[in-house]
Amino acid sequence: MNGYSRKSPAKRRYEGSNTSKETKNVKERIPQPKNTVAMLNELRHGLIYKLDSQSGPVHAPLFTISVE
Repeated sequence: MNGYSRKSPAKRRYEGSNTSKETKNVKERIPQPKNTVAMLNELRHGLIYKLDSQSGPVHAPLFTISVE
């Protein structure tokens, strides 16, 4: 060899295996409330949004948007 050691291949987990480590990583998902834009898109499909203004610093801009 040329002085470099090779890493051993990672072990694969089988679909049927169920270890305690896997169950600890599974978190219960809590449904989040829908925001205003999501609710509006469900009521009316194909809406056109228009950017009215943009202000604030580049790293945290504030937008004012209207729906046509």
